[in-house]
Amino acid sequence: MVKIIPAIFSTNLEDYARLARQFSTFCDTLHIDVSDGIYATTKTPPLKQVIYETGSSIIKNIHLMCENPLLEVQKLVELSNINWIYVHVEFISLLEQYSPKIVPVIQIHQNPLDYIEILKMYSHLQIMTVKIGKQGNKFDDTNLKYIPEIKKLLGNVAIHIDGHVGTDTIHHIMEYKPKVLNVGSYLSNTKNPQKKYDMLTNLAKQYSV
Repeated sequence: MVKIIPAIFSTNLEDYARLARQFSTFCDTLHIDVSDGIYATTKTPPLKQVIYETGSSIIKNIHLMCENPLLEVQKLVELSNINWIYVHVEFISLLEQYSPKIVPVIQIHQNPLDYIEILKMYSHLQIMTVKIGKQGNKFDDTNLKYIPEIKKLLGNVAIHIDGHVGTDTIHHIMEYKPKVLNVGSYLSNTKNPQKKYDMLTNLAKQYSV
């Protein structure tokens, strides 16, 4: 069964706190996006502040869109409520000792098959379906077509998909049988995120059959 996780990405610290409170009423895990403003154009508040404002009781997955993820990873692995840490594939070689918590990330302009030898070290893989930098970017399914070959080469790798996941794209995304869907603007840009979450969950179940 696919797991749907609300994602939060903003330049405003108050948005992280507000959305975390809303999402935590119906979800047990949050996907937190942070960016240094260099690797991705949007600059978010500092990771330490974001972690604090989103609460200590809920499990968090952290997507690091930054050019120096090593220092941040070293801090995150010490926190008990951090599950997965998403790091872009070109920085993975710096993080081998932390591999149990690391999920490599493939951007839409990267061919995942070019990184197969690196990806063999990991049990999870995130495929982006938007250009990184902000929520709500245009859906791009370029790398979805590689998923069958990835699964053939990597065995039981768990595929995560992030980028413009919603009712208009779920039918296409679920063809590839992902394990995790990180859902941003579809949930954050609505007055009733639980209703939208339930709707997406029910659709995902239908496509899982």
